[in-house]
Amino acid sequence: MHEEGDFVQKLWIHCCSAGRLVGSAFGHLPMGLLVNMICIFVIVALSGIVVNGALILIDYINFRVGTVRF
Repeated sequence: MHEEGDFVQKLWIHCCSAGRLVGSAFGHLPMGLLVNMICIFVIVALSGIVVNGALILIDYINFRVGTVRF
């Protein structure tokens, strides 16, 4: 059970991380913006925020389910 749960949790984090790339691409394309160095810095910063949010969500779900892992 724990190995399967760990896999699903890691998969959730990777899906959220990939979602930020798709979201930033769909944000730049319609407005006709070019991807420059500042945009890359913002996308990297956004990656940290998205992964942190996913970790907090997984921690909350584990707490509610009762399978807290350290």
